[in-house]
Amino acid sequence: MPTTLKGPKPQKSSRPSPPHRAPSRQTPSRQDRNRHSPVRQKRDHVDQRPPHRMTPAARPRRVAPTRTLPTSHPKSIRRPKSRLGRFFARFTLEKMFTVISFLLATALVVLCTLDLAISWPWRHARPVFDWTYLGVGITMLWLTYDVFKDQSRR
Repeated sequence: MPTTLKGPKPQKSSRPSPPHRAPSRQTPSRQDRNRHSPVRQKRDHVDQRPPHRMTPAARPRRVAPTRTLPTSHPKSIRRPKSRLGRFFARFTLEKMFTVISFLLATALVVLCTLDLAISWPWRHARPVFDWTYLGVGITMLWLTYDVFKDQSRR
């Protein structure tokens, strides 16, 4: 019986080699196997999946939709100011005259209406006087409101 220094043939394991190990030259590499099969190359390219566990840095982050908010306070959403708020935002001499005119017109309308209705404060001195000043007061109110609208535009 001849003796040889070679031992029994090693059995090949069915386990694949770990990815950090270099591929052995006994089996053809993946590129060599797929060289003549273009369909297989495309499928392998598409089948690339992310690793099972991702590090926190590599994990995709959910991005919340952004809204434009003022930087002063996170809950402050600016509503448009009312007409009266816009009127008193920057107070000038013209606006002061408008307020005085409104107060005078209101006083005229109230006093003349009271004198016509219950004869107070002038005891029906002259009805023409009451009707005339009532008309003047209503006209002043209308003109004052028109000026107020002009002064409180955006």
